[in-house]
Amino acid sequence: MVYIFLGVPGSGKGTIAKNLVKQKKYKHLSTGDLFRYHIKNKTDLGKEVMSVIDSGKLVNDNLTNQIAKEEILTYDNNEVLLLDGYPRTLNQAKFLNDLLINNNIDFKYSIYLNISKDEVIKRLSSRYVSKSGNTYNRDLHKIKNINEKYFVKDEEVYQREDDKPENVKKRFEEYLNKTTPLIKYYKDMNKLLEIDANNKPKKIYKNVLKAFK
Repeated sequence: MVYIFLGVPGSGKGTIAKNLVKQKKYKHLSTGDLFRYHIKNKTDLGKEVMSVIDSGKLVNDNLTNQIAKEEILTYDNNEVLLLDGYPRTLNQAKFLNDLLINNNIDFKYSIYLNISKDEVIKRLSSRYVSKSGNTYNRDLHKIKNINEKYFVKDEEVYQREDDKPENVKKRFEEYLNKTTPLIKYYKDMNKLLEIDANNKPKKIYKNVLKAFK
């Protein structure tokens, strides 16, 4: 069975999905991870994705749908599959709905983590990452500045360009423009569960868990 996570970058959907994978043994499908996998392994689909990215364009719906379909059909319907980052457009949502119906895959809900612009800016502008993939928060971890380089303990960390306040604001507005039709689409299907993502992480996670009962 399938659940879809919707929410702007910084709403916590990726972290929540990973916690569900760890605690509940659910499966997690992220299109970003899939793109990276295909590019790294130089598959035919990966070469197509790389060609699009190199041209400075966004990966189109057809290619995204093809990659997502290939992965979704590997799962057993008895497993709980969390979709994160897919669908992103109304065309992708309609394609996914047909795919699930045609393959008798149960679609439960789209879980929308609704968060304010100010809260997203606050969260992401406090985020630092390391080359090894670890994520730290300026308000939670002691980040040392040594000769204009930043460290948590002995690990060097940095702030991504798209986590700077002005860029977070742009990403927030772009995401809302693209996903507002998705929110209406799933609401009209009576398949939308809206959760206040402005709360503390533990409360948000507790509310998300209720959606799986």
